[in-house]
Amino acid sequence: MANTVSPDESAVVLAVDFDGTMHADDLSILALRWLLRHKPLLALKVAVLLVVKGKAAAKLVMEEALEAVAWLPMLRWHGDVLDKIAAEKAQGRNVVVVTGSTQKLAARIVKAKGLGYEVIGTTDPRVNLVASGKAALLMALWGEKGFDYVGNSNADLKVWAHARKAAVVGAPAFVRRVAKMIDVAWAMDPKDL
Repeated sequence: MANTVSPDESAVVLAVDFDGTMHADDLSILALRWLLRHKPLLALKVAVLLVVKGKAAAKLVMEEALEAVAWLPMLRWHGDVLDKIAAEKAQGRNVVVVTGSTQKLAARIVKAKGLGYEVIGTTDPRVNLVASGKAALLMALWGEKGFDYVGNSNADLKVWAHARKAAVVGAPAFVRRVAKMIDVAWAMDPKDL
């Protein structure tokens, strides 16, 4: 049976997407570009894995090759979004970054950025933690409507369908689309960031 949510805001976890939400980039695309420039044979292996075994398997192979890459200067961070998430944490909310990027790589970047958030990311080569996969994980951890979710893309619509409230990083038209399905707690337009 699904968990019920306490009316106390601080009791509800705030799950936050990483790529496109906390920063403007897609870590997998940046990683593939880096591999094409510096390790083209591995980039070819990743491309084959992508076709044969899927995105999660390809991301996990890239992760190993990217241990020493300095990611912070490459990422275009959404400072206002990070500030809003930090304000939520300061008010006692449990903030967890939940990402389709690999857990190890995303956790290393979040730590290097000085953000003290738990990170849950892709670890199983068969499960890419996006859309339905991310929604299933969040429901298993906190139950239907047992979490609020910060996201930015169409893939996040499947997560918001099971969240208590949405926080949206996106253009006004996208925010209106999300608001038709769920209560929007707050929204930020990346053009304003």
